[in-house]
Amino acid sequence: MQKEDLKELYERVKKKVINRERETRNILAALAAGRHILLEGPPGTTKSTLLQVIAEEMNTPFIMVEGTADLTPSKLLGYFDPAQAVAEGYKPEHFVEGPLLEAMKKGGILYIDEFNRIPPRCFKCFNASH
Repeated sequence: MQKEDLKELYERVKKKVINRERETRNILAALAAGRHILLEGPPGTTKSTLLQVIAEEMNTPFIMVEGTADLTPSKLLGYFDPAQAVAEGYKPEHFVEGPLLEAMKKGGILYIDEFNRIPPRCFKCFNASH
């Protein structure tokens, strides 16, 4: 991403989400550097809205996951459709992609709401995915 492109993107986002200039700059810098970010803040402070606007302005998919105690690695990564696997075997076309794979394949922004509620067994999915 070119410096001029980042400035233009920043200005477009700033028009849609007010009073979040610092967060916008930090997010854009992380995206330009190909890095991951962790947004912290109380509910209702425009974290998801800001990311949705950035994704929209970048023409990039925005994939959201609710971080809950019942989240599993297969819900994040994907799984074979059980009925089709039993009937026809494990074929690539029977694999249902999870949001992590979807974001990686499409180059999208993966936003996990309530990341702190994710069970520890899911963390290995993130370590292996970059």
